[in-house]
Amino acid sequence: MRNTLACLTLVLAACSTAWAQKGSFDPPGVGPGFVASNGASWKGEVTKVDAAALQIELTYTKDGKTTTFNCVLFENLVRLKNSKPDEPVYERIVVEPFITGFKPEEREEIRALVASAALDPNQLLGRRVKVFYLRNKYKVPGQKEKVEKNEVFRVEVLKTR
Repeated sequence: MRNTLACLTLVLAACSTAWAQKGSFDPPGVGPGFVASNGASWKGEVTKVDAAALQIELTYTKDGKTTTFNCVLFENLVRLKNSKPDEPVYERIVVEPFITGFKPEEREEIRALVASAALDPNQLLGRRVKVFYLRNKYKVPGQKEKVEKNEVFRVEVLKTR
């Protein structure tokens, strides 16, 4: 009886662990982020912006400890139509596969239209955001080691506290 109870407890504990790991998780922003099947996410306040390089720095402070996160925005992050005015959501739009059937001058017009609607990183300075990113490695000519970049494909502007 005692062994049966112990086995049942172990099975239930294993099942509850598996159940807890499935689903979504919203990290409080402590640490380097949270890895999910589609990438990772990170919350913080945008403290630095390099608009030319599309780079931003997020800072999160809790209990006197400050953590920073540097990332690069993908080009063509466009505001989603159904996002709230005070909490806009920007997501990457990939244009190239969809414009192959157009004439060259029409392609340029579409590219220009998407670029004009793209997010200006300076709009994020001082705002709290949640970014979704992919950590990619790139080979740099003349270097042995690959360079790692955190590339943001979605930005959610959060309410100010």
